[in-house]
Amino acid sequence: MKKIVYIMTLFACAFSLLSLNGCKKDEDKASAKLSSVTTFPILTLLGDDIIGVAQGGVFTDPGYEAAVGSTNVTNQVTVTGAVNTAVVGFYTLTYTVKNEQNYSATATRRVWVGDVSNAITTDLSGDYTMTCVRTTATATVNRGPYQTTLTKLCDGNYYVEDFLGGYYWIGAAYGVAYAYEGVIKVASDGTVTLVYTNLGRGWGDGASLDFASYASNVITWGARMNDADTYLFTVTLTKN
Repeated sequence: MKKIVYIMTLFACAFSLLSLNGCKKDEDKASAKLSSVTTFPILTLLGDDIIGVAQGGVFTDPGYEAAVGSTNVTNQVTVTGAVNTAVVGFYTLTYTVKNEQNYSATATRRVWVGDVSNAITTDLSGDYTMTCVRTTATATVNRGPYQTTLTKLCDGNYYVEDFLGGYYWIGAAYGVAYAYEGVIKVASDGTVTLVYTNLGRGWGDGASLDFASYASNVITWGARMNDADTYLFTVTLTKN
């Protein structure tokens, strides 16, 4: 009986040691996980995130920089997408870089290919004061002034933040999803045409212009939403 108790005692001690060792190993593993440090990649685009090139021209990417901590990993950035300078329109380039743990940083750039035939050569880009008058069958509402920026993409082609003059985006505080961004082309004779507009992310429709013109640092147009064409938004941009 004593031998059995002695053997059982030895077995219990051995099991305790194994358990302690096992727990210690588990704790070590857990500690190793807790103490591991991940340095996330940082990706920076050089130049603007919306740029332009003339139709038929040569597109040159302004470039990018990437780092993981103090290590330069720019040469590890992958770029997806392409720009066809033969066809007018927006093209999207996506830049991605990853660290050793496979965490990634991503940035996008949109490139506008624009028709520059008969385009104005004067640079109209800069800060503008924007007002909007919405006219319906029953009421007229004035909103503004707001501040906006006109961005030159290529000769005569300009990026507009909101064709509705900030009426919903700023005035109604609906947010940027209700801004009808796009591109206008200003010709050498002052004629202004709408050459691109998004689908109005808020409502999912487009916009069109009834009229538009440029003269003496003032750009004016009348815009309509495609699903509410009884609303006329008369927008005036005056250069600051």
